[in-house]
Amino acid sequence: MKNIIIPSIILLFCMTLSPLFAKNTKDNKAIIQNANQTEENKTNPLIDKSYFSVKRTNKNIIEKISEKDYIIGCISGEIPTTYNKEAIKAQAVASYTFACRKRENSKNEYDITDDYTIDQCFFDKNEQKEKWGNQYESKIKIIQKAVDEVFGEYLEYDGKYALTVYHAISPGKTNTSKEVWGSEISYLTTVDSSCDRLSENYKNVITISNAEFKEKIKTDESPKLEKTDNGRVEKLIFKKTTILGTDFAKLFNLKSCNFDISKAKGNFVITTYGYGHGVGMSQNGANCMAENGSNYAEILKHYYPGCVIRKQ
Repeated sequence: MKNIIIPSIILLFCMTLSPLFAKNTKDNKAIIQNANQTEENKTNPLIDKSYFSVKRTNKNIIEKISEKDYIIGCISGEIPTTYNKEAIKAQAVASYTFACRKRENSKNEYDITDDYTIDQCFFDKNEQKEKWGNQYESKIKIIQKAVDEVFGEYLEYDGKYALTVYHAISPGKTNTSKEVWGSEISYLTTVDSSCDRLSENYKNVITISNAEFKEKIKTDESPKLEKTDNGRVEKLIFKKTTILGTDFAKLFNLKSCNFDISKAKGNFVITTYGYGHGVGMSQNGANCMAENGSNYAEILKHYYPGCVIRKQ
């Protein structure tokens, strides 16, 4: 899903952000560089919409990839194939919308990168085979079938492609774009995703030695945490210094900016909740909704309220 491009004032954490449990669950960290731009070329006939021009960061090349192949390659890196098909379809629509928005607003020689910390993952056929080995045929069929069922569908808000950022696991309800990146977008708001708390990856506990903590923070005192209403740490306040929650998360490679800190046996114990930046669609939450009977359209409308599904 998973935001992309980030102006310094809205750099992510995470997106996500964090190491994710596998490349197929990394957030797209998105992300908001184009949020306040006009999108006059939404219907620009000069834009070829049959493919995406993708910057392959490891190969240092730019490739033109058909829209369908791009979405299949994106899904292969962004969400587990073990998830319910309706969740995979929701991911396909979100990823396609995200890429379309990037293409419409690109000022580069490419539309989008394959760097998940900037945009979205993309695995070509060779990379898919390397990832899945002898399971390649069965895995790719699952993705192809899901993509075929929703190909060309996208989310629209106010006549424009929506900014469909996503993440692996929410902290129980999604974060707003404003609290994470400082830019308010009405459909990137707080919605319930309480079933995320049932995920085995929802809660993560790490222990930091007093020495390591002091080396990185320059103090070994326990901080006061300044949080948003949703539990996201905005600042850690020490006697002589204040650190942003995003900077702290990056220092210790935390999975989320929703965390608590305690001390035990002279060490610091950090407990994080959720996986990623927490904005937009929770992939785990989408799977939970699908397992409970929701279809992909219901999932998308839940996580991007006010957006409308259209088809090219």
